[in-house]
Amino acid sequence: MVPFEELEVGDCLPLVEYTDDDVIFDLPVVPCEQPHTDEIYLIFDVEDGEFPGDDALGVTASDGCLAAFESYVGVSYDVSELDYYYYQPTKSSWNHASDRTVQCILFSYEEVTGTLKGANY
Repeated sequence: MVPFEELEVGDCLPLVEYTDDDVIFDLPVVPCEQPHTDEIYLIFDVEDGEFPGDDALGVTASDGCLAAFESYVGVSYDVSELDYYYYQPTKSSWNHASDRTVQCILFSYEEVTGTLKGANY
């Protein structure tokens, strides 16, 4: 398991199902040569300041992830077979841990081996 602050672009993640009530502090990382469904493709920090709220932060995270999708995958999100999701700071992590980091994660509906970078699908 790797804490969020140690995740890197290109890290691959096996399918793990979480519920909306789960509090996640770290993620399982596997070598991309092993079967996996997810891959981190962008990590970025949002602007510092007051906590903007979950919804506003979600819009910023989604927009940032979408903007980087095509350059990583090789095709636009609209035609890709891949999807994406993201992790964003919570109000608690924002206020108590100065967390400003968004992790954008590609998701394949089928297990893959190898990187999704330049997958072109």
